[in-house]
Amino acid sequence: MRILGPDLTFGDYTDLAWDIPEQYWANLYFVSAHGCGLTEEDPYLHHRGDLPDSGYDGVIEPGMVLCVESYIGNEGGTQGVKLERQS
Repeated sequence: MRILGPDLTFGDYTDLAWDIPEQYWANLYFVSAHGCGLTEEDPYLHHRGDLPDSGYDGVIEPGMVLCVESYIGNEGGTQGVKLERQS
């Protein structure tokens, strides 16, 4: 949460965000942050590994509401961890 702020680009956010260890790549939530609404809404802030293929750049603007979340678990595992915080 400390890295978020106005005028931060989505790409810069991705560069500053925690790198998910490779052992969890097969079973992670598709974005690390997204806009708030009835479901996941724009903008979508992607994980570093997904940015080249799925991501797009933009800028976090003053007053923008984002939901920062993560879900990771071992591939084939029966449990995982999901954290979510709206800010």
